[in-house]
Amino acid sequence: MQKNVSKTDNGVKINFLGAVEKQNIVTMIQNCSTGKCECMSDDTKEKIKDMRVEGSDGDVELSLEGDVSVEEIQSALNKSKVLNKKVLVMCTGNSCRSIMAEALINKELDGVVAQSCGVAPSGKVNPNAKKVLQENDAWDDSYSSKHLDSVIDEEFDLVVTVCSHAQETCPTFPNNVKQIHVGFEDPDGKEYEAFKATYQAIQKELLPKVKDALSLK
Repeated sequence: MQKNVSKTDNGVKINFLGAVEKQNIVTMIQNCSTGKCECMSDDTKEKIKDMRVEGSDGDVELSLEGDVSVEEIQSALNKSKVLNKKVLVMCTGNSCRSIMAEALINKELDGVVAQSCGVAPSGKVNPNAKKVLQENDAWDDSYSSKHLDSVIDEEFDLVVTVCSHAQETCPTFPNNVKQIHVGFEDPDGKEYEAFKATYQAIQKELLPKVKDALSLK
């Protein structure tokens, strides 16, 4: 799907081309209107005065009226769970590897929204994992350590396990989602250099396999 975002006299216009269904855009707008939208900040929502959808499948135009910028609308589109492929990354503690994988997927793969969870979450993000993400402009304050139960009922296009324990205990998801395993050594308890190495390994080894599994170009 190609998304062209441009500024207009009254706000912002988005042209969706290619593999796009008009109903998905309508659903996204309905979510925003009813408060279910998770991609826009409250500040952005308050700026939008009107939203209109025109066109048909393969060629849809969305007009947003209000004092909104191209940058904040582009950011919202990148986080939309309606428009993008959804990936869940799992490990045991959800404090290092899966958090870094979640952040890297969100930062570097267009058209993909990732979440992460743990089968026995620590409840906190490892400070060194957060540090390496911040240094690479990949950190987001929404990232947190959470249990599998919090996302088990959501629909995903792909589930990725990054440790053997998570792979062995990975449950059957409701929609029989595709699953892959790409294991990485746990940097927890090691020096900061180990976290940098894990970040680089995830970037080099995991991202291409996620793209392949999702049939992304």
